[in-house]
Amino acid sequence: MLRRVLPAGAWSVAALASLVNAGCFATRVPPPPVPEQEGSLPLELAWEDKFGSGFSGSVVVTDSVIYAGALDRRVYAIEITTGRKLWNKRLPGALVGGVAYAGDTLFLGSDRPGGSIRAVSSPEGKEIWQERTDRISVPLLVTDGKVIAHGNRGVLFALRTWDGAFEWQRDLGVALAAPVHGEDGNLVATTLDTIYRISLADGRVVQRMSAPGSVTSNWAETGSFLIAGTTSGTVFKMDRRDLNIVWQVRVGSEVLVSPVVSGDTVFVVTRPGNVYRIDPDPMPEATLIAELEWPVTAPLSRFDRWLLLGGADGVIRALEIDGTEAWRLALWRPIAVAPIIMPDGFLAFGGIGDIHRLVSQ
Repeated sequence: MLRRVLPAGAWSVAALASLVNAGCFATRVPPPPVPEQEGSLPLELAWEDKFGSGFSGSVVVTDSVIYAGALDRRVYAIEITTGRKLWNKRLPGALVGGVAYAGDTLFLGSDRPGGSIRAVSSPEGKEIWQERTDRISVPLLVTDGKVIAHGNRGVLFALRTWDGAFEWQRDLGVALAAPVHGEDGNLVATTLDTIYRISLADGRVVQRMSAPGSVTSNWAETGSFLIAGTTSGTVFKMDRRDLNIVWQVRVGSEVLVSPVVSGDTVFVVTRPGNVYRIDPDPMPEATLIAELEWPVTAPLSRFDRWLLLGGADGVIRALEIDGTEAWRLALWRPIAVAPIIMPDGFLAFGGIGDIHRLVSQ
């Protein structure tokens, strides 16, 4: 067993046992108990288990299966209902860019040795093809029969989904944000200082513009619009169809994790742990709703009425819309993957490969 799902301030038997036999899980010391808070966890644990040594990049969840790349260089297929491992496949390098999915095929971007992209069948993990590429550290985009990847050396390229053959490549510059759909046969690619519209057909640059700051996390997508924070403390909303900036506001410090959108409202957290709510009407304005004392290390999520923030201390905190804390979920540190919201609850990912399936009471 791993650390249990707990109301604030509690310890699990598993967490205590891990101090005696840490080799069963990891050499990391669990975080100290969090202070008592009012309010109880409105969820119950369906199952929990450990897979690999921690997760990297994006995780794919279908109606019945979780596909996740781990730091132990394996990709895992896990049954959502029971947590049963269906299969796992070892790769030559860590899946820093995570997993992408289309049809019945998984696409896996690796950062070592030298970088590669692989296609494997989702039912059993059988390899279909592999292609040597640059090292891949940002999530892949699969669209229009192409796998789009932005390599560590700054080259954006497209491979055919059915055989891995190169279709085109374009040297744009180093990127930390994943490429996204751009509509009208284009995609949007983002380097540290420039935003591009790129033709999916041949990789030509359709449009470019200077970014209002360095974008170092993935875009939040809402309809035809994209929202991101920058290292200069600017949060902005952009039309993906023409790169027109709809609004931009300043917050107190660097924004290093992806925002979350709820209706017309945007929530964003800065590097020091300050949480802002941006209400767009009549004029966008950033309102500070919480000042945290720990760094948020995973993209934000919205579950029911709560804003979920995963921290370096291994705790997911649920905030009300006004910033008050409602409840906490103690996992293993650090939280690097955002909770994945499901119709009846969510999946929570700890820092040592632990997955916890939570369902509403």
